[in-house]
Amino acid sequence: ALSVMNAFPENLIVWKTACYTLNSIVQHGLDHVVQKEQLEMCLRAGAKALNVAQSLEHHCYRDEASYLREESVKLIAAVCITCPDFRFSLQEANCKVTLAQAMEAAVDRFPEDDPDKEAEQVEVLVHNLLALAYVSGPEEILVSCLQRWGAKTFLVRACADTVAELVRRNAPMNEELLRGRVHAELTSVAQVHKEDVQIQSCLELAVGFISQPKQHLNHQLQNQVPPCFVQSC
Repeated sequence: ALSVMNAFPENLIVWKTACYTLNSIVQHGLDHVVQKEQLEMCLRAGAKALNVAQSLEHHCYRDEASYLREESVKLIAAVCITCPDFRFSLQEANCKVTLAQAMEAAVDRFPEDDPDKEAEQVEVLVHNLLALAYVSGPEEILVSCLQRWGAKTFLVRACADTVAELVRRNAPMNEELLRGRVHAELTSVAQVHKEDVQIQSCLELAVGFISQPKQHLNHQLQNQVPPCFVQSC
């Protein structure tokens, strides 16, 4: 997949397919086949693909660039989840700006009037939030997103799903989730969606995770089998 990306540097469809393939490899996890060196190459490919996608978002290739953006962010998030130490490489490369731009594009292009695409695009937002959480910390990202864009249904669901996924994965930054700011924001937006049973279910799960005492939470996570990457409520 990496060699194909190098062979066809201007073919966005090839790059999108390559990112999808690499993501599948990354989710396989670290073992005797997929080692840290391969994951680093995947991360670099994802970051490069994201830069290419961002540069073409306002050109005639906008749709293809959008699909590439989604797959590249998904790849970056998958690498960070598989090997959290790579978040430091993203921080050093100042990837926060590019990922923040990708998040903004995903929110702006969210198909609120197309229910058939909503679940898929919520998952896209979750990947964006996960990648940003590993680069900048979940507290800053989740709180700022909710404060910037408000209690939009799709964004609230994405934030709740992201909290649940970070806890399930026992991410190294999870102590930030116990400080109270994320809990307060989720509790606040829950009041806006009192009649939405689905949103309430997602929020109750997320708030329940970060309301538990740290010792109890760690014990629960140690005895929990991790689910497949990004499960939606």
